[in-house]
Amino acid sequence: MSTIIIAGGGKIGTELASVLLKQDHKVIVIEKDKAAAEKLRKRVTCTLVEDDACNPSVLKNAGIAGAGMVAAVTGHDEDNLIICQLAKFEFEVPRVVAKINNPKNEWLFIKEMGVDVAISSAHIIAQLIEKEAHSQT
Repeated sequence: MSTIIIAGGGKIGTELASVLLKQDHKVIVIEKDKAAAEKLRKRVTCTLVEDDACNPSVLKNAGIAGAGMVAAVTGHDEDNLIICQLAKFEFEVPRVVAKINNPKNEWLFIKEMGVDVAISSAHIIAQLIEKEAHSQT
């Protein structure tokens, strides 16, 4: 069982936590917004840290040193990138995943910036549409 830290407890973070818990991972969610944290608490039973994941001491106290993966899925690209950089370069987390909110920021979410896997919903949808368009011809 690996420990996965999720930074961002909104809709995506909540669903991600739920899926990972069913797969027997230890999940720790860090969410600074009290309303979002309360919604998460009602849906998922996991360790919840109500604080800012951009703060290195918050990550340290949440147990990042023992984490096998960090997923930065907040609604802010700047926060996601900072969290990834801290996870990868400060705490040496083996796998770091980031959600990209604004497709114009995709160029920043690279290995040299501390991101192992970058996920852009706009990019994924565009690829699926392109694939479907080619399969129709």
